[in-house]
Order: sequence, then structure tokens, then C-alpha cells
Amino acid sequence: MATTIPAFPQELIDMVVDAIGHDDQNLNPSQVQDRTRLLTSFALASRSLRERAHNHLFRSVNIINDPEESRARSFCALLGENPRLVSRITSFTVLFVKVGSDSGPLSFIFRTIFRDGINQAPCSLSIKFYTVGRFNRTFGILEVERALFKLCHKPRLISLTIQNHPYFPTNFLKHTCIKHLSLYGTHIGAPLPEEIFSSTKDRGDVVYLESLVYRRSTAPILQLLDHTANRSTPPTVVFSRLKRLDFSVIYGAEEIMEGKGDITIMAKKSLEELVVDLSRENRDVKPIPLHELPVLRKLSLRVCSSKNIFSSVAMSLAMQQCRPALRDITLRFPLLVDSDQGSNCNELLHAKLQKLHCDLTDVLLSSPDFDELGSLTFHMAIRSKLYNRDEETDYVSIIREHFPSIAAKGGLDFVVTVHSLGTTEWTRWRGANPY
Repeated sequence: MATTIPAFPQELIDMVVDAIGHDDQNLNPSQVQDRTRLLTSFALASRSLRERAHNHLFRSVNIINDPEESRARSFCALLGENPRLVSRITSFTVLFVKVGSDSGPLSFIFRTIFRDGINQAPCSLSIKFYTVGRFNRTFGILEVERALFKLCHKPRLISLTIQNHPYFPTNFLKHTCIKHLSLYGTHIGAPLPEEIFSSTKDRGDVVYLESLVYRRSTAPILQLLDHTANRSTPPTVVFSRLKRLDFSVIYGAEEIMEGKGDITIMAKKSLEELVVDLSRENRDVKPIPLHELPVLRKLSLRVCSSKNIFSSVAMSLAMQQCRPALRDITLRFPLLVDSDQGSNCNELLHAKLQKLHCDLTDVLLSSPDFDELGSLTFHMAIRSKLYNRDEETDYVSIIREHFPSIAAKGGLDFVVTVHSLGTTEWTRWRGANPY
């Protein structure tokens, strides 16, 4: 039998597959589908392409656990036909539509993925709940919950996201290797019995995070991270490795810490990136202690109101001298342009900006206190029936005109972007929840 000689070197083919399968977070759903179809075609074309394509196709898996669908069961069948696929999974997301419904397949998946073996890459897990009305207050009654606990305590799992869980056990993270934690709409429940940790007791009692996202949650973070007797570890030690913090000041930095101080100050020796939601009410905005964050490199502010945008920004940064390390500030905010008062979005945008105290931010960020700043970016989401994509360049010019001192400041890269704000995104902004 004649041997088929590939037209191109295998290394070149691998590079093409890797370029197509590159995990680009900026792809829209249609582009993701196109990429998946291409990779699937590669996998079916030949054995030499299959292995490489499968690495990308199964790197990240999303499952909906819905009694009306059978995705988890179908995926179990696929893993049964090709067990090697399990080793390729490094990211797994599950959406519980109904807790406890047909969870046998999901329990099997939890017990199977992220095992130590050929693939030693770090892994991430996202657990999302569609509803908060079907929960057991005592975690661990269901087999799927016990399987989830074991999965979260596997050494390869370093990133965990929990969304909309009303009874998250206070000691669930004990003895985990989690370095990146994201909590959305999460509230604490009763602790797990200590005997459940018998197989993991050789690990430390403090969870040292490198990044924390804390949104719409009320779980006191120290209770989740410090499991020493009487939680005796100083907060400055608990957060000594925290490099990135994303949280909302609507609940207050002090409340997150159970009154033990400002979490940003507790992490000041390591904190390099800070993302903050500003309250919709100016009276709730407190200055960010920039002068006490010596290694902070990047600051992002999300304004949760279209009424007090620039006065909120000015208040949050008021009377604060930047440390030299801070090089990048990003502002994200919505803007409701009332289309009932005119027929030209350019004119309405100009009139809206005149009412928003742009001069407060313009004077502040062009002052000598921010001379070390290298980049300033405004991401403006405009909600208007008159929004025209062909006029976006004009919108950017209008916005820049309202910040003349910033635009004229030497050595500062001032970037403005705009996009149309849809109904769903507008609802998220108004709820202080622009995921």
C-alpha cells in the first residue's frame, strides 16, 4: 500500500489549527459557532488533525442541566465512546435549571473531569443557578452536591465561579487549591460537617487568592477563606497574594470584611488591578485610597447610573494622589440619551454631556496628581433610538470635546470608545450588574 505524504509539514498544520482554535474572548456567538464548525471539520478530516482539533473543541465545555434537555446525558455518552476526551477538558461550566433533576450524568462528569494524568494544566469551574427557589439548605444531601465538593477539592482546580447560590457553605473552600474566586449573587449557608474534610486535611487552612470577583453577594469573605481556629489569621496575611480585586462598593468594602477594615488596604502590598462599581447615589461614593496602594497598576471604574457619571468619578478619586505605579485608568458607564427631545443623536449627546459635570473629571485627571498616568480609556454605552453606527466617530469627537484638558495633556493616551446599549445590557447597568 502506498504511503500518503502530507502536502504540508505537520508542524504547519498544527499552527493553522491552533490559530483557528485560539481562545479569543472578543468573539461574538456567531464567530464562536464558525470556529467550532471549522474545528469539527478538521477533526473529521483525518487522524492527524483530530487530536489537535479535539484539544480546542473540548478545552472548554458548557452544560445545561435541564430536565427538558439531555445535554449532560449526551455528553456522558460521548465520554464513554472516547474516554481520552476527558483529559482535554480544562474549563467546565454548568447551568442548573432545576437542582436535583436528572443529576446522575452530571455527577458522573464531576467525578471524571480534572483528574491528574497526562494533562496537568490548571482548570476552572463555573457553577451557575438559573433559579434560587429549588435548593436544599443543607448542602450534600444530593449525590451531585457530593460529587461537586470532591471536584472542587481536586488539586488542578484553581479557578471557581459561583453564581446565584443562596446557601453556599461557609467552609466549602476549606483545603481547596483555589487561587481565583468569583462570587455573583452568592450568600452563605450552614457549614459542612468537619468529617467531610478528612481526606484533604493535609492542606492548609487558609485559601490564598490571587484574584477575587465579589458582585451582588453578601457572604463575608473572611469566613470563606480563613479556616483556622477562631479565624485567627490577620486579614493582611489572608490577602497577601491578592493581585486583582473586582467588587461593588454598593455593599461597602467594610461589610465584605465584617468590619475588619477596607479590603483594598488589607491587600495593598500585592494589589495590582482594582475594578470597582460606583454606587448609583453620590452620597454612597467613598474615595478610593489610591495613595495607600503602592503597586496598583490598573484601575477600572464602572458607573452604575447615567445621571451622576462624572461627579461620581470625581468623588471616588477626590483628593487622592496617584502612586507612580498606576498607569492605566478605565471608565465604563452607560448614557441614556432621550430621543424624545430631538431627532439628531449628535445634538442630544452634546446636550446630555453638558449636564453631567464633565469638567470635574476633566480638571481632576489632568491635574499634576495624575501626571504618571499613561493611559485613560472611556467606554461609553449609549442608549438611544437615534443611535447610528455610521456616526460613532462623531460621537467620540463630541465626548473628547468635553474633556479638553485631558485631551491636551502630553504623555497621556486618551481613548474613547462607544457602542449601542441594548435592553438587556441596560437592565444590567441599572442593577449594578454589568457582568
